[in-house]
Amino acid sequence: MNRRSGKKKRSGKRLLFVAPNGPNQIWAMDFVSDSLATGRRFRTLNIKDLFTHEAIAIHVDFSIAGHRVAEVLGFLRAQGKCPKSIIVDNVLTQIAS
Repeated sequence: MNRRSGKKKRSGKRLLFVAPNGPNQIWAMDFVSDSLATGRRFRTLNIKDLFTHEAIAIHVDFSIAGHRVAEVLGFLRAQGKCPKSIIVDNVLTQIAS
């Protein structure tokens, strides 16, 4: 006989999303993968400003390691672009000044 288990409880506190009211306040960062006609897979790192909906950066490679993400963010910071916070997988992270 199969028994249903209880509902899963949320692990953390649920926060309300506050929409940005200006550029460079909140960026969203996400990975997308696809494959070439040859079958070889590739990934893209997409960084988007949630106020202007501008694609701040798109980095394409066959494999994107953590140090490569740090390089892309460091390059953006060197250009004078730096958000107050970044959302990754629906988790808001504050950026230290």
